[in-house]
Amino acid sequence: MRTTLALLLLSAPALFAQAPEALDEKACLELARKIEAAVQAADGEAFDRILNLRGLIETALKNVEAEAKLKKDFTDGASSSSLGEQLCEQVSAGATFRFLRFHTVNGRTCALFRLINPEGGVNYHDYVLGKDGAGVKADDLYVYLMGESISRIFKREFLKAVAIESKRAGNLKGWEKDYVDAQPRIEEMQAAAGAGKWKKALKAYNEMPQTVREDKLVMIQRVGIALKCGDEEYKAALDDWERLFPGDPSMDLMKIDSHAMKGELELSAAAAERLAGTIGGDPFLDAMRSGLMMQAGKLEEAAALAAKAAKDEKGLKMPHFVLLQLSLKKKDHAATAAELTILEKECGVPIGDLENEADFAEFVKSEEYKKWSEGRE
Repeated sequence: MRTTLALLLLSAPALFAQAPEALDEKACLELARKIEAAVQAADGEAFDRILNLRGLIETALKNVEAEAKLKKDFTDGASSSSLGEQLCEQVSAGATFRFLRFHTVNGRTCALFRLINPEGGVNYHDYVLGKDGAGVKADDLYVYLMGESISRIFKREFLKAVAIESKRAGNLKGWEKDYVDAQPRIEEMQAAAGAGKWKKALKAYNEMPQTVREDKLVMIQRVGIALKCGDEEYKAALDDWERLFPGDPSMDLMKIDSHAMKGELELSAAAAERLAGTIGGDPFLDAMRSGLMMQAGKLEEAAALAAKAAKDEKGLKMPHFVLLQLSLKKKDHAATAAELTILEKECGVPIGDLENEADFAEFVKSEEYKKWSEGRE
């Protein structure tokens, strides 16, 4: 039995039941930096060694009453997926992965990371840390976009497998029959998505029974696929997610996109603000809010949020793009030159020929443009 998690890694704190442990701060930071370095270097094998997915699944299923062979078969299949490879593929395609901070959830020390995909969407991964002899290890991974931990996802999927296996000799009914019957379509959807054939993947999803289409694990894959199929399909997927899981902790992440796509810019910004409150703040969310406020015509608020984000995280591109747009609107040529310099030198953004860009028409006539252009030579 194989569980595909590629689309789970595409953002309500979790309730971790284990007793709190006192952890060495230096060891925690060392582990967090190892996770960050492995992903940023696209070293999936190193990431998998750190997370130890097999051990995580075995712990999740430890107290579940089921045949040992069924547990082993499920664990073998599920742990054959490389989370590291899937996460590193996203980074290789342009995503960024960054350690933000440690925080405490129900007495457990957690390491919070931010994942920004190439399309600009954001997700958060929270690693629950525990003792490993004299050191520290990751006991679990909470994915904000899913609204739950990886261990709970595996446990729920295993319980489905147990329910189906126990009745395989008889006549399956309801969702159990639908789930078994839909396996070829599920595999077709996952294979098509893995090959980048997004329309084909969505077609396979749409051909599944309703009970399977509305399963949370299947639905989150649909959301990731729909993102690649255009705004209309993505909006429909977000609307269905909100309808099916109205109280889910992932909703603020979903609402950032769903409100923005409806032109409800201030509601989108409010969702980003609520999410920031949940995770303890993030300059990227401030930058996202600044862009939304600029589109809504609230330029002073946009400027303040962008300036704060730029100050709080050096090298973050989005706030400087917002500040650049604001400087062009105000015809503040000195500020335009300053933001172009930061984007190019600190953020690594290539700046092309601006002289044929309509938005920069006034700037290229200015003395500030001349000085900026000469300074690049």
